[in-house]
Amino acid sequence: MIRTLIALSLGALFAAPAQAEGPTEFAAISDLPQSADGPALIKGRVANPADYPASFYTSADGARCSSTMVGPRALLTAAHCVSNGGHVALKFGGKSYSGICSHAPEYVRDATADWALCLIADPVPVKPFETVNTDANWVQNGNWLRLTGFGCTKPDMTGGNDSVYREGEAQVIALPTRVSHDIVTRDTNGTGAVLCPGDSGGPAFFADTSEFQQRRLVSVNSRTAVDRLTDRVLDTSYLSSVSAPPALAFMRKWATSNSAAICGLDSTLADCR
Repeated sequence: MIRTLIALSLGALFAAPAQAEGPTEFAAISDLPQSADGPALIKGRVANPADYPASFYTSADGARCSSTMVGPRALLTAAHCVSNGGHVALKFGGKSYSGICSHAPEYVRDATADWALCLIADPVPVKPFETVNTDANWVQNGNWLRLTGFGCTKPDMTGGNDSVYREGEAQVIALPTRVSHDIVTRDTNGTGAVLCPGDSGGPAFFADTSEFQQRRLVSVNSRTAVDRLTDRVLDTSYLSSVSAPPALAFMRKWATSNSAAICGLDSTLADCR
């Protein structure tokens, strides 16, 4: 078996989605008219959009990416989902909010540093914003994360990649190291969810209680493992950790430079989960 890692929005190694002319448009996941009867993420389930009021999605050329508001003017996504310096238009509450995106500086040489922040010009009245995890020790091997996204519903990468938002749990098998910023999850017992093309940029969450609403955002969906001979999604997913030192340095510098607070980094910010 020959494995390759692919950026989740495309079938190409760490490639960025083709950028259409004009801003990338993100719409609110909470506005999706979906029911629990649709096809599920691989070993996952259809999500209730109301559980994700701060999540947004975009679709272009058959590929999808997700993003998350982590502050009134801060939109977090995967770097491979947006252009560095590219423009976005966020649709929420019948209004459009414009923004400009920045890649983490490390991304140009390190695909595991797959973070981007988009500065939204005017505050978006989302409640609550998701809270970024800043504690690198909070997630441990063996924990179960909740993955989210629009990816395929079958291992052969068919199904899904539509307008149905999905969720599922996956077990952590590896944590970031000095040479990788990935949290790695694997379907170790036949029940874990697996990321797929279409899940890019989506948040993964962890709650150390049984109450999911007490969650923190621990990573963005980055890459998945695919068998190059069969084009089948394998059992391993790669998530760029937001508590890795380069991620925290990027977010703190971005927040200071743009006077844009981020939940989890600014304890005085209101309306954080």
